[in-house]
Amino acid sequence: MKSLTGKLENWILVEDQGLTIVFGYIYGDQKRRFVNGVHMYTSPVHTPVSQIKEGNVIKTLNSQYLLGKKATEN
Repeated sequence: MKSLTGKLENWILVEDQGLTIVFGYIYGDQKRRFVNGVHMYTSPVHTPVSQIKEGNVIKTLNSQYLLGKKATEN
């Protein structure tokens, strides 16, 4: 199993044209691409939508993210 790439907080799930993407604020980026708290989005997620929830790990082609708190709807 790959190690975690980072943690996403205040995230939302977007499904469009057969792809699943997660937008959120990243913390602890192990690949050093983002500073803490930067808003980013993942590449297409390979984890089943039913498993995309707080506390779970999602997988993309080259990364794994721990999902923190989901964004609240206004």
